[in-house]
Amino acid sequence: MDTLYFLSAAARASHYASVVLPFGSFTCAFVVARPAFRRVSNEHAERPKLRRFLLRLALGGTVAGAATTVLNLWMTAAGMSGQPLPDALRPEILGAVLTQTKFGHIWLVRIFVTALLAAVLGFLLLRRREKESLAGECFAALLAAALLASLAYIGHSNDGTGAEGAFRVGADMVHLLAAGAWLGALPGFVFMLARAGDPKVRYGLRLAHEAAVQFSPLGIVSVSLLLLTGTVNSWYLVGSVIALVGTTYGWILLLKLGILAIMLTVAAINRQRLTPRLDSSSSSARDARATLQALRRNSTIETGLGLILLCVVGALVAATPAAHEEPLWPFPYQLDTVGLVVTPELEAKFILAVLLALGGIGGIIWGLLKRFWWTPLGGLVMLGAALALPAPYLLTDAYPTSFYHSPVAYDAESIRRGEQAYDANCSACHGAYGYGDGRLVDSLPIKPSDLTGAHLLHHGAGTLFWWISYGIEGTPMPGFDDRLDVDARWDTINFLRAQTDAEQSNGMDAAVEPFRPIVAPDFFFQPLNQNQETLKSLRGRTNVLLVLYSLPDSMARLEALESAKPSLAVLDTRIIAIAMTTDAATEGQPGSLASPSILADANPDVVAAYTLFRRVPTGEGVLPVPRHMEFLIDRAGYLRARWLPSEEKGWSDVAILRREIETLNKEPPREPAPEGHVH
Repeated sequence: MDTLYFLSAAARASHYASVVLPFGSFTCAFVVARPAFRRVSNEHAERPKLRRFLLRLALGGTVAGAATTVLNLWMTAAGMSGQPLPDALRPEILGAVLTQTKFGHIWLVRIFVTALLAAVLGFLLLRRREKESLAGECFAALLAAALLASLAYIGHSNDGTGAEGAFRVGADMVHLLAAGAWLGALPGFVFMLARAGDPKVRYGLRLAHEAAVQFSPLGIVSVSLLLLTGTVNSWYLVGSVIALVGTTYGWILLLKLGILAIMLTVAAINRQRLTPRLDSSSSSARDARATLQALRRNSTIETGLGLILLCVVGALVAATPAAHEEPLWPFPYQLDTVGLVVTPELEAKFILAVLLALGGIGGIIWGLLKRFWWTPLGGLVMLGAALALPAPYLLTDAYPTSFYHSPVAYDAESIRRGEQAYDANCSACHGAYGYGDGRLVDSLPIKPSDLTGAHLLHHGAGTLFWWISYGIEGTPMPGFDDRLDVDARWDTINFLRAQTDAEQSNGMDAAVEPFRPIVAPDFFFQPLNQNQETLKSLRGRTNVLLVLYSLPDSMARLEALESAKPSLAVLDTRIIAIAMTTDAATEGQPGSLASPSILADANPDVVAAYTLFRRVPTGEGVLPVPRHMEFLIDRAGYLRARWLPSEEKGWSDVAILRREIETLNKEPPREPAPEGHVH
């Protein structure tokens, strides 16, 4: 984190604290003070004093909000322009931010609202002290609410679009208003308690009691809305428990939740223990005054914690959302249920763990109800034992990068680069095809792993990235972080994924088999005399018959496919024919075709990637690359069938090909193939 981040976080925290005060002050006036005075005495001498205090507090927050608006605008201009802070003050940069960006337009509106609110508050304060203006105060409250809620348009929630974006902004607005109502009302509430504690104030204890009674539901409603909308925001901005514990944003959010938990504890003590004891009818005046002092102290602590909370919020808003960061897993283990075999011994341990967990929860609840401190402690011990029993079966080693997602697309170009990196660095031990039979295998103390088994990808892309980067402890596997850059390591993982899928599909033939998640690598292709396209762009729209051909061997087949093109189009199937060599693409162009639209420019990346999927089980190892191959890819982007001319039966009869495509079309719709790791 750089200096600009800390300055931006401080500026945002100051601005949040400033704009919370006006809305919270009016919330205190309308929700707490007015009902409390109404129940005690509408003509109470403290009423105009409290009104002036709240108006001054609101005006002070508004003025501070104006100053911090300028500060935030400066920080934002520096961030957007990439200029140092002094240079970001240049009029042309500030002017461009204000007039040419959505962010600037929102700030202009907010500056206008701030100025209008300051004018209205000044007018209300200049009126005769005892004269109230309900209409003026309501208008000022609406302006304060608009100023606070508009922060949603310059925060992370404004990243969405359409109905989802509107929902996120709405949820954030409610979150901001709930926080302002609770935190912003606390200074006014503390002032009321302080004045009520003065022995010269009439009905002071009763006024304090009524104010506390009115503040409690305000806090409950505000906290409920905060938790609800906070959950919504976290769903979009964090996304998972992994991101919560493995990113800077998540750590700041956990700190925020910890402070909020302390505040809720203090608030619960105020509501459940202190507020009832303020009632002079149920306690002596001396005890009530001691209770009032404790309530004022706790409310002051709550206010201080609220200020710290706003500082944390400033840091949170300035940070990159966890959903946009790669999480660094902080624990040495992770939950792993892949391949879990339930044995009678394991089943018994699970049953015992469930019984211990139920007993622990029951002990905690019983102890809290009966106020036996030792019972909840025993319940926690039982819960710990319940978690420890199945842990050895459910946990596996984890690394900081275990939950990384590849930033490199799973496409033919990446697979080809990964194959080159594998051949140069890995094949000597793991073998040309990943079977663990490289030329150095006899010199190694531990036999290299077979990299073609499905279990390999169950480890997760992030774990593979760690092993390739830093090696595997206790094995001859070295790290390659000094030889392969980050992208090259992800390319290698994409190649390993393709190689593993190829091995799992080595029994694939011309008949469409039951679905397996074998993703067809994406690739670019350019039909002759047409615009460039990608395989991914066809997902959800059409099946694809990918043909890798060589001339003159494939000439007759291309002519047959050209003739079959209209009938295959009726079945929503696109033919893409790519030459296996650049010579084949130019040597003897198949000009006899009525239309060359099934042909695409040569692409060696596609040939290299899909050549992996030609494996056929044989005792002689992997057969040589054939001169013609065809692959049927369903509209979801999964590889479903394969035909080689060397096979006696298959798609040489186009009627058989149409029948297999009809089988695909009868399948229920399937979600398009995912971008990331699917195993």
